[in-house]
Amino acid sequence: MIARMFIPAPNANDAGTNLIKVIQLAPAFLVERFGAPLSGDGAKCTGRYKFVAGDGTVFTVYEYKSTAAYLDDEEDALPPDEFWRNRDEHELSIGGRGGYGDDSADTFAAWLSGEYQRCVGSA
Repeated sequence: MIARMFIPAPNANDAGTNLIKVIQLAPAFLVERFGAPLSGDGAKCTGRYKFVAGDGTVFTVYEYKSTAAYLDDEEDALPPDEFWRNRDEHELSIGGRGGYGDDSADTFAAWLSGEYQRCVGSA
């Protein structure tokens, strides 16, 4: 079991973070568990969350090019407000200062997945 080792940190400096992993989660889980997302650029990214580990490492979770804000009507994309209320799993991006596919976000992803599973299991 992974103990809670990450805290939401909306003011964390996420400059220099980039995609390092993807995760399947229901966007509504993030909203219900951590509050409304921080704003993104309004097109490529309509919402994001920032977290800090005990050692100060910053991770982000964000929607990237998945909503109608970017895709218009392609692929029946949801408008951003519907996306963030959606209880179906969607691919979300995890950002950090590691490299894509390295193991730098594995502990964070496992923690976040565990939080999600606890939420889904109690529903």
